[in-house]
Amino acid sequence: MRPNDRIIIDPNVLVGKPILRGTRISVELLLELLSNGWSHEEILKNYPQIRRVDILAALKYAAISEGRTRVPRTTEGKSVTFIADENIPYEVIKRLRGAGAAIISVPEEFRDMSDERIMKV
Repeated sequence: MRPNDRIIIDPNVLVGKPILRGTRISVELLLELLSNGWSHEEILKNYPQIRRVDILAALKYAAISEGRTRVPRTTEGKSVTFIADENIPYEVIKRLRGAGAAIISVPEEFRDMSDERIMKV
């Protein structure tokens, strides 16, 4: 089973969120239910239109999607520059750099400056 056999993105349904084929049930909803402690059996009982394979497809879709980091691009096709301070976890910075983003680390003395000002310095 590939997730794209069961998961589709239709811009006319739920504003293009990934959903289970033939339903209006989003991958996001299933993940939220699972993260709130619902068992597969509880989900299937409350949403009889889906099957266990749908839940597994949603999990696989989420795992694959999480592994992809997309760096936003400007309208000119250039990657966006991110300004990182101590609040940005290193793992996030590492993934953004790995995806081709430019990262500016903010020194302590610049912490109170605006992003515009930092970019000029």
